[in-house]
Amino acid sequence: MLFLVLTLAMPAGAQSDAFPRVIASLLGELRPAAGGTELTLAVRLAGGYHVQANPASAPFLVPTMIRLAEQPKTDLTRVVYPEAVEKRFGFVKQPLRVYEGAFTIRGLIKGSVEELRGMLRYQACTDTVCLPPREEPFAVKRGM
Repeated sequence: MLFLVLTLAMPAGAQSDAFPRVIASLLGELRPAAGGTELTLAVRLAGGYHVQANPASAPFLVPTMIRLAEQPKTDLTRVVYPEAVEKRFGFVKQPLRVYEGAFTIRGLIKGSVEELRGMLRYQACTDTVCLPPREEPFAVKRGM
């Protein structure tokens, strides 16, 4: 009971600060493309981390993926995830498909879009442990 009281008494920011910063940068760009607008999302991870590829190597792992916020005229018709790297880690027998360092996700949106918002969902890991899945918001305007 005392633990519960202490946890609730902590400032909200103190809890979120304890989670390591895995996404070092997340930059988006919108460009005209055949049949619509192309979204390019450049992701750079903090050192020592990798994220699960899409598709993930096992059902219990959460694949990296993008999801657009519901807004008019933002129908995501195709997403292209980067090629994964296969690596072995001490906590699992088979190699896992991961993204590390910097990588780019591309999406095609039907029609002309001037701005959009969305989320990058990912599960980050180090060489020894996986963190809980997280979502990182992004916003992109044409010409940014």
